[in-house]
Amino acid sequence: MPVSDDFLFADFLMDQKFRITTEILELFVNNPSQDLSIAYLVEYTGHTTREVTQICRKLQIAGLVQPAKTSSKVWLLVCDPSSITLEDVYRGMIATEQPRQIHANSDMEDRARSVDLLIMQATMEVNQSIFKHLRQFSLGRPRNNHFSSARR
Repeated sequence: MPVSDDFLFADFLMDQKFRITTEILELFVNNPSQDLSIAYLVEYTGHTTREVTQICRKLQIAGLVQPAKTSSKVWLLVCDPSSITLEDVYRGMIATEQPRQIHANSDMEDRARSVDLLIMQATMEVNQSIFKHLRQFSLGRPRNNHFSSARR
């Protein structure tokens, strides 16, 4: 994988997660009818079994892949490979399981929930903006002309 000094995200770790998730999802896109084993993904990408498994679980939460019925160590793409964009990569990268709701009673907990709600709303707005831009890039169809037209 080529290394670049340019980052899509300001945070290096988030940028690395995005790149790894893109690399793994691209393997699924390029092999849509094949089940891909964790071992194959590890060997091909050079990432650890733990990293690859975590990414596959997040992609599962996002509805992009699922474990094969024969083994939880084998995964398959469950959507149209030509429809996958960088937006899907981002959604997979940030996917989390919904936490169980805990009922808070105190005033302090109510204020904390108010701040949490504000942060959540801001995050949703930022994510919507990111989704809008990433949706333009398909993993199945690289757009080399994007760079040349942007510099004119």
